[in-house]
Amino acid sequence: MWRRLSATTPQLVPIMVDGVAYLVPQRLTKAYERGLLRPEDCGA
Repeated sequence: MWRRLSATTPQLVPIMVDGVAYLVPQRLTKAYERGLLRPEDCGA
């Protein structure tokens, strides 16, 4: 039979970008800290 896969909700952690706090997935915090991702570019 087929098994239904369920995704887990990512753990969100707070980060500060330009003095504003955002909740982002934990696995992406380094990319935000390095400036590779910006919250406004990702819809946060």
